[in-house]
Amino acid sequence: MLTFGADGLSGHPDHVAIAQCAAEAFRRAGEVTTLYTVTVPRGVTERLGMERIRPVPDEAITLTVDVMPAWEQKMAAIRCHATQLDASPMMQAPVEQQRRFFGTEHFVRAAVRQSDRDFLSVVLRDGL
Repeated sequence: MLTFGADGLSGHPDHVAIAQCAAEAFRRAGEVTTLYTVTVPRGVTERLGMERIRPVPDEAITLTVDVMPAWEQKMAAIRCHATQLDASPMMQAPVEQQRRFFGTEHFVRAAVRQSDRDFLSVVLRDGL
């Protein structure tokens, strides 16, 4: 399962609410074995001069996904959130910066369930 961490990545209240709902869904869904939270490595925020994102140390990243093959689809989906476009400095950034930020997704393994009855929290961060 993929979601935001408890801080919503940027503190956005909608993202925080989604994180809370997803964490509860994970607790209830015994067949789902792993919970990942989307994040941004500190190195990326420093290279891009991002101040609104709450990064994690680079070494905390447990999963990295190259989404460049789906670049056009991802950007089209982002543009569907019309009310958010002006609020996102990255959407106003040059395309090369957008590609560096949106072209790779980073995740932290927040929790792993060994079995339905044996829940093992691997990294219990952000209150999940």
